[in-house]
Amino acid sequence: MKEGTMITMADSSIASAQKVWHAMQGIWYADSLAYTLNSLQISTLPGISGDWVTTLAARAGMLNKVGGKWHDSRQEMATPLLSPIINYDNNLSVLNEHLTVSKDMDAESIIMYMQNLYEMARENAVKLRQVKHEFALWKNSVDNVFSLVEESIEEGWSALDVEEVSVGRLTGEIAVLQNAIEDLQDSVLPGMLKKEGKFAKSFGKIIYTGIVAGKPVSVLSAGGLFFSVGSTFYEIFSNYSKTKSAIEEIKKCKIEFNLRQQALAQTKSLLRFLQKLQIKVVLLENEFGEIVELWEDEKSFLGSKLSSFRDGADPQKMNLVAKAGVWQTMSEFAKKFLQESYVSDSFELEI
Repeated sequence: MKEGTMITMADSSIASAQKVWHAMQGIWYADSLAYTLNSLQISTLPGISGDWVTTLAARAGMLNKVGGKWHDSRQEMATPLLSPIINYDNNLSVLNEHLTVSKDMDAESIIMYMQNLYEMARENAVKLRQVKHEFALWKNSVDNVFSLVEESIEEGWSALDVEEVSVGRLTGEIAVLQNAIEDLQDSVLPGMLKKEGKFAKSFGKIIYTGIVAGKPVSVLSAGGLFFSVGSTFYEIFSNYSKTKSAIEEIKKCKIEFNLRQQALAQTKSLLRFLQKLQIKVVLLENEFGEIVELWEDEKSFLGSKLSSFRDGADPQKMNLVAKAGVWQTMSEFAKKFLQESYVSDSFELEI
């Protein structure tokens, strides 16, 4: 029975810590989406006909503003996620120490301490529920503007007619490049807590160019926020065979297609890239919800204990060892995120 209990406790600790980890991943994805939106630039160029591109450029400016709003409130969203976990663990571990080691706390003091823990859990649940609401408002504002951007891109794409099949080749190659970047980023994130070394935060910008009067000019540019451990993201990215081959194919395609075709392929690819980021960011709302549930569950646990004390149960016989173990594991995760230092760099890739 004891062995089974230990396995359950370990599973519970890992599962709870993973919820914290997934929420932090979601915040990083939101960082990346916001940075991309904030840095997005779509140019109106001679040779590209139609109102769609003028409207698209204007709507890209709207996305810039939406991305900036995330940066304004980001700290207020992330801080209630981590610091309260560490603070709560510190307080719970003190009570657990008194119950299991020193055994020097009287029943009345234990009840008062438990009541304080209950208030902490209640307040943290309320705060995170508000954070979840604020995040939902920001996400909705992104969705609203994004639907307009999608409408403009689809308008230009629908005018391709017979060109669509050939331009689809360029769109596909750009997708290969973007997928390679996404694969590299996704492969790094799960191992970040296990690896030694500093986090490297890279601000990257991909500039898609077209030829106007014999000179390369920017059609669109979009930034990205990438995380790695030890080496910078660009060092890893620039040596990745999939990205090298994709860039070479994109260059070959650009020789074959006119500026209008290139612009359509690039904006279509950008749309797909933003859609993928959106899907990941939507998950953050669920992750915030799960952390809220952690605090609600803790509040219910404490409330049940306090009720049992009122019914005559002896507080001094309470066992919090398993509970303290769960919160200690979550606290270790939270400290890792708060204590890691970052090495920042930036790069530009022009294709």
